[in-house]
Amino acid sequence: MPLNGKFRKAFLSLTALLLAVLGAPWAMAVLDSDGDGLPDVWEFQNGYDELDNTDALKDLDADGLSGREEYAWSTKGMIPDTDRDGVPDGRETSLGRPPVSGEGPAVDSGFFHNCALVDAGVVCWGANYYGQSTVPLLSNPVAVSAGWDHTCALDDTGVVCWGGNDRGQSSVPPLNNPVQVSAGRYHTCALDDSGVKCWGDSRLPDSPPLSNPVAVSAAAFHTCALHDTGVVCWGGDEYGQTNVPPLGNPVAVSAGTDQTCALGDAVVVCWGSSTYVPSLSNPIAVTSSEGQVSTGNGHTCALDDTGVVCWGSNRYGQINVPPLTKPVAVSTDYHHSCALDEIGGQLWW
Repeated sequence: MPLNGKFRKAFLSLTALLLAVLGAPWAMAVLDSDGDGLPDVWEFQNGYDELDNTDALKDLDADGLSGREEYAWSTKGMIPDTDRDGVPDGRETSLGRPPVSGEGPAVDSGFFHNCALVDAGVVCWGANYYGQSTVPLLSNPVAVSAGWDHTCALDDTGVVCWGGNDRGQSSVPPLNNPVQVSAGRYHTCALDDSGVKCWGDSRLPDSPPLSNPVAVSAAAFHTCALHDTGVVCWGGDEYGQTNVPPLGNPVAVSAGTDQTCALGDAVVVCWGSSTYVPSLSNPIAVTSSEGQVSTGNGHTCALDDTGVVCWGSNRYGQINVPPLTKPVAVSTDYHHSCALDEIGGQLWW
């Protein structure tokens, strides 16, 4: 007879603990109460219902993979980009790449510099007046984030930052197993085992209480995070960029200079200085601003079924998307945009 209520949750929590100690093979022998091919403990850990045999075919995090496919690939059911390389799990499998390698492409735009994660590691180009484009020695980097005049990367040693440090934005505090970093204008935020931790500009408020955050995006004077109850933003609010509107199952958030955008239920919603969003064809979700929906200074770009779509301010041609063959990531910042193309490499405009 199935356990119910708090007793069942306690049992599954204990099972998850035994899984961590005894390893995956032991997990295969645990209960599959609804007979959907997904062990109860996996469903419990990944947001699925262990008593609902229909949800194995659902895509809860809108990454292009069903629960059954997530389990087969060993990806996370509630994290669209399990290896946090800037490319959603489903897009990686469609390109023939394993979605858990952490070796996919990534590109990010700073104020006047850009960085990319390639096979050789992190490369940066553009402005270098504070050393923001001079990449230090890194150990197996898996992510990079370009800020206003500083840059940060995530490697085997944790978070490493370089470049401007007048507000302490490059002075990384102690972190516990960081999995994401986001460089803003004068502050930086990271996601680790304790949640969201930010440092730098002392004028900005600390992170509010968050429940199991899975993504963070730092902008000029505000920051946003994605956690169990949706999107939460804090900091500067001159244009309403931290007043989060109702969202349907958000899976990605990107904080820009005075605007914020989020993606949920295959719909992009923006708030702050502009709420306009053009018609998009199945925009693809990721968990960071370095990915498929990215907000800069008065303009935004998204990656959908048709490729890269940009809208908003075009004073510098930043929404005039050049020909792309197979774009896999897009990033915006102050006056320009960048994309990473599976065929053509890095392009910026």
